[in-house]
Amino acid sequence: MNIKLLIALSAILLLFIGCGEYGVQLRIQNNSQFDFQDVSVNNVSFGPLNQDAQSKYLPFESIYEREFVQVVINDKVLKLIPEDFDESEYKSTGDYTYMIDIINEKYISLNFKSE
Repeated sequence: MNIKLLIALSAILLLFIGCGEYGVQLRIQNNSQFDFQDVSVNNVSFGPLNQDAQSKYLPFESIYEREFVQVVINDKVLKLIPEDFDESEYKSTGDYTYMIDIINEKYISLNFKSE
């Protein structure tokens, strides 16, 4: 009887440990008319991403709805640097998508979507 209880408790513990490793899954959706040579969030690269395509999810411990984003198009580096952080935009669990558009080949437009 004690062995079954020990196994059950071990399974529950492993479940909680596995779920807590990364609380946020983030992917990028390229909504622009450009192919991204590279796109990164907080210096984590999602790699190249063609127009109208989505990246795979990558794990993050947490994110804000607006983070540091860097996109390379046509050998040109574009950066979105958030000026302030609102605690209500803080996410520590869930699946999210940053939908990125490029305006006039100069600016990054970022929309945040909860999955």
